[in-house]
Amino acid sequence: MKKIVSIASSAVALVLSGSALAGGVDHMAPAATAVAPTSSSNFYVGVQGGYTMTSGTQENVINKKSTKPNMSDLYNNGFNAGGQVGYQMKGALPIRLEVAGNYYSLAKNKDKGDADFSAWDVMGNVYYDLNMGKFAPYLGVGVGYGNISLKGKSDTSSDGGLAYQGMAGINYSINDRIDLGVGYHLFASTIEVKDKSPSTASYKFGSAMLHSFDVSMHYHFV
Repeated sequence: MKKIVSIASSAVALVLSGSALAGGVDHMAPAATAVAPTSSSNFYVGVQGGYTMTSGTQENVINKKSTKPNMSDLYNNGFNAGGQVGYQMKGALPIRLEVAGNYYSLAKNKDKGDADFSAWDVMGNVYYDLNMGKFAPYLGVGVGYGNISLKGKSDTSSDGGLAYQGMAGINYSINDRIDLGVGYHLFASTIEVKDKSPSTASYKFGSAMLHSFDVSMHYHFV
């Protein structure tokens, strides 16, 4: 009987010592460190510039009997330049929201044109980016305010109104902060420019479009 009691006492002592040892190990174990999730979105700034061509007509809406000359006959091809400030979302919703401004300049055709053409705009743009690793093809649309100026020999006529555009291209990521891109954007408007000379002309650009082929660079604040 004494032998049985001795064995039972030893077993209880062994269990208690094991529990104490386990508690000591747990107490000494380092606490798990929480890792803050990294943001997949960021703000960015960018610049762009390139080559601009025209299509459509320039209609004189006062003199209804006048012809509607082609924009490409009145103006030579020119250039565009602009800048952007935007916010890029990645992951499940790869959308970019952007405020952008552009400037366009076309010199008159010396044989048929009477004035140089220039335009500027401020647009709110939305893009959809397709993430393919280093490459990101995109599609976009924009709407905002545009202004068109016609500079003749003696004066400049200028008016503004609704403008809109469509964009397509591809960006290449050099690193986390910088990407380079090539793209195309189409500018159109409902603007009508009234000639400063009394009752001579009012030019409508509803069918006119500017086709621009650009190179761009964006800097991301990651």
